[in-house]
Amino acid sequence: MRRLLIISLIVSAVVATALPSTVAGATPENCISYAYAADYGSGHYSLIRNGSLLVGSLIISESDCGPFVLVVDGVTVGGGDSIVSATIPLSSSSVSMVGDDWRADWVNLSFMAGSDFVAAISLYEETAPPGALWLTPSEVSSREVWVAVGTAFILWVLVVAALDRVIRYWMETRFCEEVIA
Repeated sequence: MRRLLIISLIVSAVVATALPSTVAGATPENCISYAYAADYGSGHYSLIRNGSLLVGSLIISESDCGPFVLVVDGVTVGGGDSIVSATIPLSSSSVSMVGDDWRADWVNLSFMAGSDFVAAISLYEETAPPGALWLTPSEVSSREVWVAVGTAFILWVLVVAALDRVIRYWMETRFCEEVIA
């Protein structure tokens, strides 16, 4: 048992140090840089990551790593100390934030106009199959609560069953009963 614990701790330490951090290679230590696309008309905000479909033609980039410039498809569209926003063409496919000693790049991006996004959602609602169930936010919220309660109950039962088996095994292997006839 002790050997298994030591091996699992060693494996956990190796895996934790081997996995790359999402920003550590791109920015200096202890700073954060990110960008998102926004469409104020539809109220939609999309966090930028490689290979993503983004809604809106306004790019907002934020960083606490120092001054940087925002580069879209190789063209500098803005610069600043902490927040930079720029309107870009929908045909853009790459976004970069470039600082003095750091760089964050996102490639294979696709941008969609907010009006196209709203039209696609409306089209789906119009062509939904008959009898489709549309839930209000309060119904979704109450379903989420019931799912959480059900999950908690199932986990409680499984934990109690597992602990019961562990306790019974411990009692059977560690203690002996005295039988008086």
